[in-house]
Amino acid sequence: WVNPYLSFENGLAMGRVAALLNARGGTYRVEPSSLTTLAEIRANPTVLVGAYNNDWTYRLAAPLRFHFTPHPDEKIVDAQTPGRQWIRDGSQPFNNAPDYALVARFRNPSTNSMVVLIAGLQRFGTDAASQFVTSPEQLEVFNRLMGTDWRNRNLEVVLRVDVVNGRAGAPSIVATHVW
Repeated sequence: WVNPYLSFENGLAMGRVAALLNARGGTYRVEPSSLTTLAEIRANPTVLVGAYNNDWTYRLAAPLRFHFTPHPDEKIVDAQTPGRQWIRDGSQPFNNAPDYALVARFRNPSTNSMVVLIAGLQRFGTDAASQFVTSPEQLEVFNRLMGTDWRNRNLEVVLRVDVVNGRAGAPSIVATHVW
Protein backbone atom coordinates (compact mmCIF):
# COMPACT_ATOMS: atom_id res chain seq x y z
CA TRP A 1 0.00 0.00 0.00
CA VAL A 2 1.48 3.32 -1.04
CA ASN A 3 -0.14 6.65 -0.30
CA PRO A 4 0.52 8.81 -3.39
CA TYR A 5 -0.30 12.09 -1.65
CA LEU A 6 2.22 14.47 -0.18
CA SER A 7 1.24 16.06 3.11
CA PHE A 8 2.22 19.58 4.06
CA GLU A 9 4.44 18.12 6.80
CA ASN A 10 6.28 15.86 4.34
CA GLY A 11 6.82 18.91 2.14
CA LEU A 12 8.26 20.74 5.15
CA ALA A 13 10.54 17.80 5.85
CA MET A 14 11.87 17.80 2.29
CA GLY A 15 12.33 21.57 2.42
CA ARG A 16 14.33 21.35 5.66
CA VAL A 17 16.62 18.68 4.22
CA ALA A 18 17.06 20.65 0.98
CA ALA A 19 17.91 23.82 2.92
CA LEU A 20 20.52 21.93 4.94
CA LEU A 21 22.07 20.44 1.80
CA ASN A 22 22.05 23.84 0.09
CA ALA A 23 23.76 25.46 3.09
CA ARG A 24 26.52 22.83 2.87
CA GLY A 25 26.91 23.12 -0.91
CA GLY A 26 25.38 19.72 -1.63
CA THR A 27 23.56 18.71 -4.76
CA TYR A 28 20.36 16.69 -4.77
CA ARG A 29 17.37 15.63 -6.79
CA VAL A 30 13.82 15.27 -5.43
CA GLU A 31 11.62 12.57 -6.89
CA PRO A 32 8.73 10.39 -5.80
CA SER A 33 9.56 6.94 -4.47
CA SER A 34 7.58 5.38 -7.32
CA LEU A 35 10.13 6.77 -9.81
CA THR A 36 13.23 5.97 -7.76
CA THR A 37 15.13 2.88 -8.90
CA LEU A 38 17.41 0.52 -7.04
CA ALA A 39 20.20 1.55 -9.41
CA GLU A 40 19.80 5.19 -8.29
CA ILE A 41 19.91 4.21 -4.63
CA ARG A 42 22.98 2.08 -5.32
CA ALA A 43 24.74 4.96 -7.11
CA ASN A 44 23.95 7.82 -4.70
CA PRO A 45 23.48 8.59 -1.04
CA THR A 46 19.71 8.66 -0.53
CA VAL A 47 17.41 10.51 1.85
CA LEU A 48 14.01 8.87 2.17
CA VAL A 49 11.20 11.01 3.59
CA GLY A 50 8.02 9.41 4.91
CA ALA A 51 7.17 5.83 5.80
CA TYR A 52 3.82 4.61 4.60
CA ASN A 53 3.87 6.85 1.55
CA ASN A 54 7.34 5.65 0.53
CA ASP A 55 7.84 2.03 -0.49
CA TRP A 56 11.64 2.38 -0.29
CA THR A 57 11.52 3.41 3.37
CA TYR A 58 9.56 0.32 4.30
CA ARG A 59 11.78 -1.97 2.19
CA LEU A 60 15.18 -0.60 3.26
CA ALA A 61 14.24 -0.25 6.96
CA ALA A 62 12.82 -3.79 7.21
CA PRO A 63 16.12 -5.45 8.24
CA LEU A 64 16.94 -2.75 10.83
CA ARG A 65 16.51 -3.20 14.56
CA PHE A 66 13.80 -0.52 14.62
CA HIS A 67 11.49 -0.70 11.62
CA PHE A 68 7.93 -0.13 10.46
CA THR A 69 5.31 -2.86 10.36
CA PRO A 70 3.15 -3.26 7.26
CA HIS A 71 0.04 -1.16 6.68
CA PRO A 72 -2.61 -1.13 8.17
CA ASP A 73 -0.91 -2.21 11.45
CA GLU A 74 1.21 0.95 11.52
CA LYS A 75 3.81 0.94 14.26
CA ILE A 76 7.55 0.97 14.86
CA VAL A 77 8.86 -2.24 16.43
CA ASP A 78 12.12 -3.32 18.03
CA ALA A 79 13.38 -6.55 16.43
CA GLN A 80 15.71 -7.23 19.40
CA THR A 81 13.02 -6.81 22.06
CA PRO A 82 9.79 -8.57 21.03
CA GLY A 83 6.75 -6.67 22.21
CA ARG A 84 8.52 -3.31 22.36
CA GLN A 85 6.70 -1.01 20.00
CA TRP A 86 5.66 2.55 19.37
CA ILE A 87 2.17 3.17 18.06
CA ARG A 88 -0.24 6.10 17.92
CA ASP A 89 -3.10 6.00 20.38
CA GLY A 90 -6.07 5.53 18.07
CA SER A 91 -8.51 6.47 20.83
CA GLN A 92 -7.27 10.08 20.73
CA PRO A 93 -8.15 12.55 17.96
CA PHE A 94 -5.64 12.41 15.10
CA ASN A 95 -4.64 16.08 15.47
CA ASN A 96 -3.97 15.70 19.22
CA ALA A 97 -2.36 12.26 19.55
CA PRO A 98 1.38 11.79 20.02
CA ASP A 99 3.18 10.44 16.97
CA TYR A 100 6.42 8.49 16.60
CA ALA A 101 9.19 8.62 14.04
CA LEU A 102 12.28 6.75 12.96
CA VAL A 103 15.48 8.50 11.94
CA ALA A 104 18.20 6.21 10.61
CA ARG A 105 21.51 6.58 8.83
CA PHE A 106 23.11 3.39 7.60
CA ARG A 107 25.06 1.78 4.80
CA ASN A 108 22.57 -0.55 3.15
CA PRO A 109 24.18 -3.96 2.59
CA SER A 110 22.21 -4.72 -0.59
CA THR A 111 23.16 -1.44 -2.29
CA ASN A 112 26.38 -0.54 -0.41
CA SER A 113 25.12 3.04 -0.39
CA MET A 114 24.41 5.46 2.44
CA VAL A 115 20.71 5.79 3.26
CA VAL A 116 19.05 8.29 5.58
CA LEU A 117 15.46 7.72 6.72
CA ILE A 118 13.29 10.53 8.04
CA ALA A 119 9.91 8.96 8.61
CA GLY A 120 6.99 9.13 11.01
CA LEU A 121 4.09 6.83 11.58
CA GLN A 122 2.02 9.81 10.45
CA ARG A 123 2.87 13.18 8.99
CA PHE A 124 3.52 14.78 12.39
CA GLY A 125 6.26 12.24 13.12
CA THR A 126 7.90 12.93 9.77
CA ASP A 127 7.80 16.66 10.52
CA ALA A 128 9.44 16.07 13.93
CA ALA A 129 12.07 13.75 12.43
CA SER A 130 13.08 16.42 9.93
CA GLN A 131 13.31 18.96 12.76
CA PHE A 132 15.57 16.55 14.62
CA VAL A 133 18.04 15.95 11.77
CA THR A 134 18.30 19.59 10.70
CA SER A 135 18.41 21.29 14.10
CA PRO A 136 21.82 22.04 15.64
CA GLU A 137 20.14 22.14 19.06
CA GLN A 138 18.56 18.70 18.62
CA LEU A 139 21.86 17.23 17.39
CA GLU A 140 23.60 18.71 20.44
CA VAL A 141 21.09 16.90 22.67
CA PHE A 142 21.88 13.70 20.74
CA ASN A 143 25.64 14.31 21.15
CA ARG A 144 25.21 14.71 24.91
CA LEU A 145 23.24 11.46 25.04
CA MET A 146 25.42 9.37 22.73
CA GLY A 147 28.84 11.04 22.72
CA THR A 148 30.43 11.95 19.41
CA ASP A 149 31.61 8.50 18.30
CA TRP A 150 28.31 7.90 16.45
CA ARG A 151 29.24 10.23 13.58
CA ASN A 152 30.94 7.53 11.49
CA ARG A 153 28.65 4.67 12.47
CA ASN A 154 25.22 3.43 11.51
CA LEU A 155 22.46 4.67 13.77
CA GLU A 156 18.76 4.58 14.47
CA VAL A 157 16.73 6.91 16.66
CA VAL A 158 13.08 6.50 17.60
CA LEU A 159 11.41 9.81 18.39
CA ARG A 160 8.18 10.77 20.09
CA VAL A 161 6.41 14.02 19.29
CA ASP A 162 3.42 15.49 21.04
CA VAL A 163 0.81 16.88 18.69
CA VAL A 164 -1.44 19.73 19.78
CA ASN A 165 -4.14 21.12 17.50
CA GLY A 166 -2.47 19.59 14.45
CA ARG A 167 1.00 21.00 15.20
CA ALA A 168 4.04 18.88 16.02
CA GLY A 169 5.99 19.82 19.11
CA ALA A 170 9.70 19.26 19.65
CA PRO A 171 10.80 15.66 19.20
CA SER A 172 12.15 13.66 22.13
CA ILE A 173 14.39 10.61 21.88
CA VAL A 174 12.81 7.39 23.17
CA ALA A 175 15.24 4.76 21.82
CA THR A 176 18.60 4.60 20.04
CA HIS A 177 20.78 1.97 18.40
CA VAL A 178 24.30 2.52 17.07
CA TRP A 179 26.39 -0.12 15.33
